[in-house]
Amino acid sequence: MSIWRGQQKLILASQSRARKMLLENAGLDFEALPADIDERGLQRESGLSAPGEVASLLAREKALFVSRQKPGQFVVGADQTLALGLRMFSKPAGRAQAAEQLALLAGQVHELHSAVSVARAGKALFADVSIARMTMRRLSASEIEAYLDQAGEAVTTPGVRSENGKVVVSMPPATPLVQWHSTLKIAPSIELKAPDSVPWTEVWQLDPGPMWHIEPRGIPEVYQTSEQSPGRIRQWQPWPGEVVAVAITRPEAITGPTLTIDSSRLELRRIKKDRREKKAIIRYSIKNSLVRPIRRGVEDRGRVLYEPLNRERLSSHIAEFGDRVL
Repeated sequence: MSIWRGQQKLILASQSRARKMLLENAGLDFEALPADIDERGLQRESGLSAPGEVASLLAREKALFVSRQKPGQFVVGADQTLALGLRMFSKPAGRAQAAEQLALLAGQVHELHSAVSVARAGKALFADVSIARMTMRRLSASEIEAYLDQAGEAVTTPGVRSENGKVVVSMPPATPLVQWHSTLKIAPSIELKAPDSVPWTEVWQLDPGPMWHIEPRGIPEVYQTSEQSPGRIRQWQPWPGEVVAVAITRPEAITGPTLTIDSSRLELRRIKKDRREKKAIIRYSIKNSLVRPIRRGVEDRGRVLYEPLNRERLSSHIAEFGDRVL
């Protein structure tokens, strides 16, 4: 039996499974509708930086957005922000960022700012923010990796949620494109299949990173590049029911110190307009496993560096390393 006594259903401006469960457990009869707002854009425009204020802003905007569509009903909006001191954390954009965030939170006391707002007919009627302070135990690097392995696949795009392994998508008539990013659980193979009968088309993009080798089978791919991942983006544009199977392997590690050039680009620039001489520059992304730094700013501990070098300077770096180039 519902304890809600309104003439019309209460509306939750969210598709979050956790928030829906809270209202269900409270015995409320409600309807869940997504709030299609640009959370990061609203935060930037507001100029707010305090975690509680940001959570309150987003909760209010979610409730107002849906209440304008359902003016005769009460709408509840909610949002949470996590902060460590003055630093706010957003949804990680991938496994590496998730590991970084867990390492920062490990052994620390962080705050979870939970905001709620109630609106009706485009007007905010109620708002509140509560703070929960939580202490995370210390975690080693191996424990963080094990946790992320156990977590498996996760959607990393802010505002896009998943339930029971499926992405919950809201696509109003005026929205021509919906996209999201996911991290995938480490496995020897993955299979992608387009739905058999849906009123949309899909585009799949895969960025395996420089350490993984993939062998796709199925429909042909459309080769794509990006500034962030030059030459690595693999893309497919399937018809309904088509399948791509991807075998994933990782080359065996080489013992001892190594120097790895992830990418390189040759640039030719004309020295003078009326002459044919050109200046050649090699720009490369390089990682090294040395404990000591290499001269000219090439740092250790696997950091990625971009540096303009001519051929002689690149050769001197490799010669100084004194081992092998992969």
